[in-house]
Amino acid sequence: MIDNKLGTGRESYYRVREREILLCFDDCYLQVMGTLRDLQFALQLKIEELRQRDTLIDELELELDTKDELIRRLQEELDRYRATVSLPGPSAFPTFNALRSQRLIQAAFLKNELLKNHSDGEITAIIACMYPTTINQGSYVIQEGTSGTQAYVLEEGWLEVTVKGQKLLTVEPEDMFGELALLYHCTNTYSVSAQTDSKLWVIDSKSYQAILMQRGLSRLSHSMELLSSEGDYIIRQGTTGDTCYIISKGQVKAHALSLEDIRTMNVVAAGAVTCLFNLCQVQLKNNVKCLFAMRVLKKKLILDHGQREHVQREGRILMETHCPFIVRLYKTFVDPECLYILTEACLGGDLCSLLKDNGYLDECSTRFYTACVVEALTFLHCRGVVYRDVKPENVVLDEHGYAKLVIGSRCLKKVDVGKKTWTFCGTVGYMSPEIILKKGHSISTDVWSLGIFVFELLSGGLPFCGSDQLRILTASICGIDQIDFPKNISKIASSLIKKLCRSNPSERLGSLRNGAKDIQKHKWFEGFNWDRLCKRTLNPPVIPKDSVELCTNWDEF
Repeated sequence: MIDNKLGTGRESYYRVREREILLCFDDCYLQVMGTLRDLQFALQLKIEELRQRDTLIDELELELDTKDELIRRLQEELDRYRATVSLPGPSAFPTFNALRSQRLIQAAFLKNELLKNHSDGEITAIIACMYPTTINQGSYVIQEGTSGTQAYVLEEGWLEVTVKGQKLLTVEPEDMFGELALLYHCTNTYSVSAQTDSKLWVIDSKSYQAILMQRGLSRLSHSMELLSSEGDYIIRQGTTGDTCYIISKGQVKAHALSLEDIRTMNVVAAGAVTCLFNLCQVQLKNNVKCLFAMRVLKKKLILDHGQREHVQREGRILMETHCPFIVRLYKTFVDPECLYILTEACLGGDLCSLLKDNGYLDECSTRFYTACVVEALTFLHCRGVVYRDVKPENVVLDEHGYAKLVIGSRCLKKVDVGKKTWTFCGTVGYMSPEIILKKGHSISTDVWSLGIFVFELLSGGLPFCGSDQLRILTASICGIDQIDFPKNISKIASSLIKKLCRSNPSERLGSLRNGAKDIQKHKWFEGFNWDRLCKRTLNPPVIPKDSVELCTNWDEF
């Protein structure tokens, strides 16, 4: 009996142990299987990640191959372009002493009043893209009346510059000429002929503009980089300040010793389009007759001069522009030959005509018209639109005598915040230095033009003027501080103009943190009622006459 009980107890004990072992095994098995599943899942993720990387590598290799092919094609195009340079009588490209030639070209740049303002890096990059050629005695390098697209530096020989057959000057080695063609496609006003067999270095406008744009984009990209290390200097006292910074994350510390800032003719890129204007009376559905201005553009001229994109871009911006200080665009129409633009009719004439009649304007009148333009520019700038052609001809008076900015110079462009544009456009004499030097520009270029606008209204003339466009551009680069102001411009007005026309775009009044409010708060506008201006309850200096002559004979245009 006892043996039977012991046997039964052992059997029960073994069964219990067996179950425990099985349960433990099941737990281990489940853990191992769970771990295995986790490993399989992780492996699948890694495989997928590697597959995505392989795909990305394939895409990058394809992109690289595409860019290599593009570079090859561009190089072939450049070689063909250089091989077909239309200089009469050139021989094969000569072999020059590279170091001596480089020094000579650099000296020519530093002697040139217009191009010496480029940085050392820009000059070096431009020189690297110049190529040599020769010109035989008696041949022309430039002929009067032709379109200019290249600039030249003479290394050896002797050239003569003539205007209408009359000798003007002699070009000697280390001299540069034709530089105006680098800025825009101009018509040559002189001829240059070789008096001896000569050797020259050539730079074309496309290469010049591409270099400056690329370097400008590089600077802009560099200035937007994130400072990752604590203690890095963003600005050092005593250095030249040409950049405005916006802090998106983090904190900075400022240390300053004082409040003084010691860091301290129409030209359009692709030619002109003939514009016709007419006044028309329109019968509306409610039997009310209204006056409109009809602007007529010939489609053939638009296409021939490559202005289609400019006109379309301007139209899109204008259709969204509803500002009491900007001429309103109502509708556009087309037919097989012309584009018709129906706008608000401002019958008081433009400020240029007012200047011609009066010689110059008094401070009260100038202040009123300038305030109107400030309101118009503020409206555009708040929407990221740069005007680029502020001048009296583009400011007209409505029937009540209020000034309105005309949109129609094809200089209008939308520029994203923090970005720049490099188009050479505007009017010589009003252009900012950054447009002339191809450094890239944004809304601050309008502030410069506004300062020139104020100067002209008060004095009746431009601070940078003359018959030689190159001299005007050079004087503009030298800046407003080199100009002697007429006595009829007060010291307070001079202060405003100089602050608007700072050579450094980031230092101009109206380009700083408070924007146009800084202009409104300047002493020259002290006592001026901006609210009443916006409500149009101020009395304007001039109220146009009521009589209007309608032109209905379209054959005259």
